[in-house]
Amino acid sequence: MMMLLLLPASTEAQPAARCSRPLSEAQLTELQKGSVPAPVIEQNVAQCGIAFEPTGEAIGRLRSAGMPQTLLDAVRAAIGPAERARRAEQASWQSIKDSRDPALFEQFLKEYPASQYAGAVREKLAALKPAAPPPPPSGIAPGANKVNPKDGLTYVWIPPGTFRMGCSPGDNECFDNERPAHQVTITKGFWLGQTPVTQQAWQRVTGQNPSHFNGASLPIETVNWDEAKAYCVAIGGRLPTEAEWEYAARAGSTGARYGNLDEIAWYSGNSGSQSHEVRRKSPNAFGLFDMLGNVWQWTADWYGDYQPGAHSDPSGDASGQYRALRGGSWYNDPRLARVSYRGRYAPGDRLNVIGLRCVGE
Repeated sequence: MMMLLLLPASTEAQPAARCSRPLSEAQLTELQKGSVPAPVIEQNVAQCGIAFEPTGEAIGRLRSAGMPQTLLDAVRAAIGPAERARRAEQASWQSIKDSRDPALFEQFLKEYPASQYAGAVREKLAALKPAAPPPPPSGIAPGANKVNPKDGLTYVWIPPGTFRMGCSPGDNECFDNERPAHQVTITKGFWLGQTPVTQQAWQRVTGQNPSHFNGASLPIETVNWDEAKAYCVAIGGRLPTEAEWEYAARAGSTGARYGNLDEIAWYSGNSGSQSHEVRRKSPNAFGLFDMLGNVWQWTADWYGDYQPGAHSDPSGDASGQYRALRGGSWYNDPRLARVSYRGRYAPGDRLNVIGLRCVGE
């Protein structure tokens, strides 16, 4: 029930009315017809507000009911529901307009979807909330993988991006051929073998297995550069460039390695002088296994010196004496198991420390 403090007209000091809700048109008419003095009703109207809009029609009805002009003026000056809502909306806007919290602006739009401030609120939201990244041009989500039906191996999607190629910041083990470090942009994403090519996959494609160590899940080794290239072509792909290999190996990291050496690689300190099954160590952030250690991986590039400056999709020298390899092997010491280290061998060399990994188109 509404609570009104109604005092007789003879009272000299009129205390403020206490209200539980605004006054309706019917309540005002009832009070007017009763014995409540007009000044007291005016005070209640001023303090409690009204539950209807003081339109011309409403004022006309109250006048017909005998309401004096002074009370009619008080009703016109009173706050109706629409004005209260407008003031509440304005107060809400004033309280959040300088905020940096997107949630407050989203809540405002829920409460006042047709607000006069809606445009300004949406501008604030746009400024505070970063735009969603555009979908990959290829339509392939980063980290996606697929199985190549020709060799049965899993290939991981490596998205395009930019990175610093060469000696990693703070790495004091770099050789001269890892310098100068330089910016490289890989403009097109590519599918890269999740693991080095295994003996099972090699035998499935070529019908042969030249490896020194034998095991279906062991990496293929003792293959030269031309044989590695021919295999990748046979499965519908190619060898990765040095830049693609290092970009994929780093997987967004800037350090000399993408993790703790013993956790990610087989090398001279933990290999027991032999290669090991792929996938036994932790992968990098792209989900690639054995990027460091186990077996060296042939790349497509002729070995040559780095050139300073920024480059896009570099492919190495046009000719040379050696082909570049990456990653180190089970035989090598930790210094060679770094993402920027560059190995080199003659294209015809076959060693039990050299394998490969393909880009699958």
